[in-house]
Amino acid sequence: MLVARALRNESGFTLMELMVVIVIIGVLAAIAVPSMVKQVDKAKVKRAMVELKAMKTAIDVYRAEKGVYPTTSQINDVLEDYGINFGSASYKDPWEKPYVYLTNDTEPSVYKLFSYGPDGLSSGGDNIVATSDANPAENTSDAEADPLDDLINSGGSAP
Repeated sequence: MLVARALRNESGFTLMELMVVIVIIGVLAAIAVPSMVKQVDKAKVKRAMVELKAMKTAIDVYRAEKGVYPTTSQINDVLEDYGINFGSASYKDPWEKPYVYLTNDTEPSVYKLFSYGPDGLSSGGDNIVATSDANPAENTSDAEADPLDDLINSGGSAP
C-alpha cells in the first residue's frame, strides 16, 4: 500500500500530454519549413544575379578595351583575367548547372549570359539572364524574339 501511494504521487507527463506536444511541434514544423525553403530559393536567385552581374562587368570591360565581346572559346580566359573566380574550375550557378554564354563567334557584337534557373530547363520561364544590353534579371516573358535564342538549343558555351 505504501508503494502504490508513492507511485501515485510521482509527477510526470501522461502519454496524452506528450502526444499533444508532439502534434504541436509537427504543426509548427509544417508551417516553418516551407517558409525557410522559399528563403533559400530566393537567396540562390540573388546569388545567381550577383554572379552574372560580375561576369557581365568583366565582359563589358573586355569589350571597352578590345572593341568586341569575347567569343565563346575566349570566355573562360576573359573571366579569369578579370578576376572572376567562384572557387572552382568551372563556373556553375547555385543549382550546380553551368552558366551559359552565347554570342555570334564570327561577329561578337552582342551576347547573352544566363543560368537556366531553379528548374534547369531553357524553357522553364525562370531563367536568369544578362545580355549585352541588360543587367541580370529573371526571364518573365518570351514575347520578344532574341537573335541568340536559336543558339540556346544548339548548345552554347559554358564558361
